Amino acid sequence: MSTNVKGRRTIRKSSLTSQNSRHVGFWELEAKAGSTLARLEKAYLGALDTVDAVEARKAASASSGKFTSEGLKADVLSFAATHAPSLKRSRQQIAVAKRELDDLRGRVSLDQQTDKADAVGYLRRLEIRGFLAGMNDEKRNQYLSKNRDSLPTEWVRAITEMPAIVSGILDNDHKYFVDRELQRLHGDTIKEVEDLQRGIEVAERAIEMAREEIIREAEATAVQFNQAAAPHEAKVGVAWLSKEGNRTVVVDLDRKVKREATPEELETGVFFASYDDYAASNGIRTERTAA
Repeated sequence: MSTNVKGRRTIRKSSLTSQNSRHVGFWELEAKAGSTLARLEKAYLGALDTVDAVEARKAASASSGKFTSEGLKADVLSFAATHAPSLKRSRQQIAVAKRELDDLRGRVSLDQQTDKADAVGYLRRLEIRGFLAGMNDEKRNQYLSKNRDSLPTEWVRAITEMPAIVSGILDNDHKYFVDRELQRLHGDTIKEVEDLQRGIEVAERAIEMAREEIIREAEATAVQFNQAAAPHEAKVGVAWLSKEGNRTVVVDLDRKVKREATPEELETGVFFASYDDYAASNGIRTERTAA
């Protein structure tokens, strides 16, 4: 079990013991400093802080006696809208994390293990598949059951590089060998995929629930909140970070220069692979998105 348990079970701090509380889930993933997972952790915790801040503002304003009921709603809505940019930045981080997850998944494949120019190796594996296919079902199943954990790598490769029907083995056995080979070849990447996928799920749930909760706290509609938040969110963008030697700089497209990154840009910026990725995260239409 991870020792890095952060956050809380419910989206509202005051609802920790309420049967009607909305479950958001703890953050239980270990994240390396500066990693995408660390940014997701920060987004998750930031979402909880946003809910707490708006809840506290409403309580303070209500107890001050300065507001009518409508004035209180307006005050809370105005305050909640100032937190919209942080939630927007967090959603942008989610989008970046999802693209990184797709890239990682693309690396988890058995294709790289086969040298297509090795005709001799291919013929050996063809012979292995023929040997297995030539057995009757009972004998083949017994053989694999007895030797499944001790089969040589080339036998496993012979089985996994073709569909189960080619060697005659059961689908469950084929899946076992495929999973085993993937784990052997890409174990670290598979763990990274699993952690990143879980991190995205937890952070995205917290971010979306936080937005819903602060709208509810302001007793506003989504349309009213969006209108109040729009001027604040319009100022939000994700900086395009780049490496120049040991320096991290910002690709400033407005000024058409690379410049020193501010502390905030270092914290919230992203090393985009292309302009299309940058545009997608910042809501900019390109020829590709317009097509």
